[in-house]
Amino acid sequence: MRASEAPISNQILRVPDPFETSVAEITIFDKEIFPINDALELVFGENVDCELQGVRLAVGSKMSDFITVDETDLTSLNVEPTLRGLSDFVENNREGLIGFVDRKYEHDRGNIIFLETASKHPSENVKSIEIKILTSLQQRGLFMQKDHQYFIPSIYVIIRAGEVDEQIREFLSHLDVDWEMIDVRRDLSISNWTEIECERSSKNLKGYIRANFPALGYIDINNIIKLVVKNQLNFKVAVSMTEFLDKFKRETKKGDAFNIPLTKAEIAAAAKLAGAYYGVRAESLQFDPDVSLAEVQHFEDELTKL
Repeated sequence: MRASEAPISNQILRVPDPFETSVAEITIFDKEIFPINDALELVFGENVDCELQGVRLAVGSKMSDFITVDETDLTSLNVEPTLRGLSDFVENNREGLIGFVDRKYEHDRGNIIFLETASKHPSENVKSIEIKILTSLQQRGLFMQKDHQYFIPSIYVIIRAGEVDEQIREFLSHLDVDWEMIDVRRDLSISNWTEIECERSSKNLKGYIRANFPALGYIDINNIIKLVVKNQLNFKVAVSMTEFLDKFKRETKKGDAFNIPLTKAEIAAAAKLAGAYYGVRAESLQFDPDVSLAEVQHFEDELTKL
């Protein structure tokens, strides 16, 4: 028996885990875990089960008088416990439940696991949806300093899928997770960081253009970078002029002509158009002496027609 279950004899028949037995309130299941299972069934169907891989319940009358049961007590009887079954058990035995207890200690990660459950292949796209309650011993000092508690259980929902499809989005919406907002935040953050790095380094700008505009060749990109650096154009102007040139080359250069590098006049024309859009005065742009302004104007007209 566990020491907490035998307060009189207090016998420990194995090497104890390096932490105290912790009991968490059962209301955490009601407020946080069971609604996730409801959302899972609502989106993926009532036949989708979350298999319980680890949970230990404290059953008794008070903190000094309880026993524990876990999922192995059912699997030993050839019964596979589920999260829905646990929900019904909690509802039917609420008065006798003290809480739920730490189930496993991960020595390599320093995590105390309270609950592990997973739904495998709820759909063709979703490989699994896992739910975990755990706390970290490594963060105990932080918990004590900030919250005056020995530990704070955290809930994790881990989705393994080929892509974020409509079912996943609907499932997350039931958990009050706005995936569209996540996408916006990610896009804005990545775009802003990319912009900063590309403006700091022409090498990064060259790599970005090479990765995103495959129609442009090595010489094209070098000449674009040269003009950008010479005029100290920002990232937005550089990308805009590159978009003009990429589209221009794909739509007007056919056959063998596609492999011929863009002229300096064509690149200069794109710079003028992109600069005008972002408030860069045309007369402030500097081009190489051999660039014909008449050709620049001609290609500017051609680019405008695209």
